[in-house]
Amino acid sequence: MLIGEAHAAIVHEAISKLGETEARDLLCESSMRTKSRNPDCKVLGQFIENLKTRDVAGRLTSLIDDKALRQHYVDTFPTRSRLEPESTVKTTARATTVIGKMLSALSERRNVNSSSVAWIAEVRPDFLVAG
Repeated sequence: MLIGEAHAAIVHEAISKLGETEARDLLCESSMRTKSRNPDCKVLGQFIENLKTRDVAGRLTSLIDDKALRQHYVDTFPTRSRLEPESTVKTTARATTVIGKMLSALSERRNVNSSSVAWIAEVRPDFLVAG
């Protein structure tokens, strides 16, 4: 119960400082990656209902227009639900580098031949990014 109240307070704090579009974007983000790859207003509605139920001060009700939020979700889903290929590849490259360095450090600490894990650091997808 307290965790839900804390989540509601955090969401209130975050969206109260944003403009309408930015607040809607933030609230909709939780429902952008659906299994069906189609908008699911029920999931978004349940998320908002849970937040409002746990908002003991009732501050979220005045900040969140359910109908406008639902329409924003449907309107922005086609573009916001997809990962951007270039930024995804760059993020994957950074993550691969970090994991490779972590494994290398672990292998040094445990006296393991680092060449057996070094290939992970070498398999970097950033060569796919043009530019």
